[in-house]
Parts: sequence; structure tokens; C-alpha cells
Amino acid sequence: MKHGLVSHILFEYDLIPLSIKPIDQHNSWHIKTVQGDFILKKMEENREQLSGTVGKISLLQQVDFQGIIPYEKTKYGEDFLTEGNDNYALFPWIEKACDIHQLKKWEIKVLKQLALLHKQSEMKPGNVHVREGILLGVKTKWEGRVEEFKSFRLKNHTRLNALIEEGRKKALRMAYLAINRLDEINQSTHVEGNIRTTICHGRINRKNIVVGKNKKIYFINFEKATIDTHVKDLALFFRRYAPYIQWDPAVGHDWLVGYNQRFPLTHGEKLLLGCYLLFPEKVISEVLQHGKSSLFQQKGFYQWQKKVEELRGIERFVKTITSI
Repeated sequence: MKHGLVSHILFEYDLIPLSIKPIDQHNSWHIKTVQGDFILKKMEENREQLSGTVGKISLLQQVDFQGIIPYEKTKYGEDFLTEGNDNYALFPWIEKACDIHQLKKWEIKVLKQLALLHKQSEMKPGNVHVREGILLGVKTKWEGRVEEFKSFRLKNHTRLNALIEEGRKKALRMAYLAINRLDEINQSTHVEGNIRTTICHGRINRKNIVVGKNKKIYFINFEKATIDTHVKDLALFFRRYAPYIQWDPAVGHDWLVGYNQRFPLTHGEKLLLGCYLLFPEKVISEVLQHGKSSLFQQKGFYQWQKKVEELRGIERFVKTITSI
């Protein structure tokens, strides 16, 4: 983008740039002005999606959650601008103190901040239909994935099909275990508030975390944010980072204790977290997405086998953390 267009957008915020520095492959810009520093971003979402994202951020602002970077409003009160086919938003610039992984026990620090996000955005209890709808949606998705996985075969690869079948049996045992437990949870959690709904970020990972002044943790990029059970965020975090600690139950225990210090999971939510982790999503998706590629058949299969072998460790991990 030419500086002229950036200046034109900033005019809508009553800002005159002193300097404009492109960052992130020209999809964002560090803007220095007399009023302070800002970051201008070219957004990936369409207007409708952006309106939903802005709504979630507004809810978090209303409950005074401090771990977000709010949208700056234009002089006309708009949260973002459209130029041609592109949407742009302006945010305060947060000077990065360090990368999140450089903090000691960073996972626990992130989970404590995530717990605050969930606690402060907790929806009013009593809507059983919302909870049932969420769980039914998860079950339907899982059952569909299982059916696809069961029918997967490679043509003219008898030996590889036999090896996949060996791994498939292990994965399907875990999948059915997760689905059956999900049924049990849905039938036994009619107590009000047993499984709660909150704002869920949807993509809690190191790329979407900024460490600012005084090691304050901010969550950014709320494009995938939803109203859902907060267990979803927890499961995504554990699935992403527990493999780095070889699904060590003791470490997982410490992570969840950190989260529970600020927003304790109910019994039903612990069981639901166990279900999310037990379902072998990575094992199934790897085969369905890449199984017919020559690269998978030559090299990727052996990585897939390692994921299958992880399942036993995941089961031990789940047993430990759900007993907290």
C-alpha cells in the first residue's frame, strides 16, 4: 500500500502521521503520530465477520478485561474502514517486551490470563439448550470424521493399508471413547451452570499473544472468537503445546491448576476437557487430508505412526488432569 492511502485512512481518525513503517509483508504498518503510536492492519475478515469480532471485543471491554487491544474508532465512531475490497482497522501500538516463550513457565501465565478472559465473559447461566447445541454439534462433527476415517483406503498399497489399519484401530478406540463420554456428559450435566459458556478466543497460540510493559499479556487476533464452552480454548491450547512436553501428566496438572486458580472448572467441564483431548483429531485429519499424497506415503506415514503412539500417553494425561 502506498503511503498516500495510509495517510488517507489515518485522516479518518484525525491522525497526521510522522512516520509510516510497513511490517508483516505489507499487511500492517507501524504509525507514529503526535498523539502516540498505532498499528494499522489490513484485516482478513469481510465486513460481517469483522462486525462479529468487534462485538466480542466490545463485550470484553464492557466487563473490563484488560488483556485485549481495543479497536480505535474513527472520527465518525466506526470501528474499521473499507477501502475498495479491503477492510482496515487501527489499534494502539503495544511495545513488545519479549516473546511469550521467554517468560518462565509461560504456559501457566497464559492460562491464568485466559482464565480471566473466560471468567469475566461468562454468560448468564440457565440456557441448557445452548449447552446441548454445542455438545450435539461436537458429537455430529466427530461422528462424521470417524465415518470418513473408517472408509479411507489407498489403491494399490496393500502393505501400507495394513499398517494404517493397525493405527486406525487404536485411533478409533479413542474416538469412540470420547464420543461415548460426550453422550454421558450431555445426559448427566443438567445442573445449572455445570458446563458454562463464555467468549472463546479460538486460536490461543504464541502468534496471538503479545507481552507488553511490565510483562502484561495481551491476546490479539480475535477473528475466530465465538460464544462457546471455554473448555474449547483449553483443549486447543493443550493439544497444541502438550506434545512439546511429551504429554507429561505432572506438567499438565500444573497447567490446569494455574487456570483453576482464577476460573475453576466444574466436574462436567473437566470431563468435557478430557473428551476433547481424547478424540484423535490430528491422527484422523492427517490421513484424510494428506493420506493419498505421495509425500505422506513415502515419509509422512512414519510421522503419523508417532501420533498414533502418542494416544496412550494422551489417555494417561487425561486421567491425571481430569482428577484435579
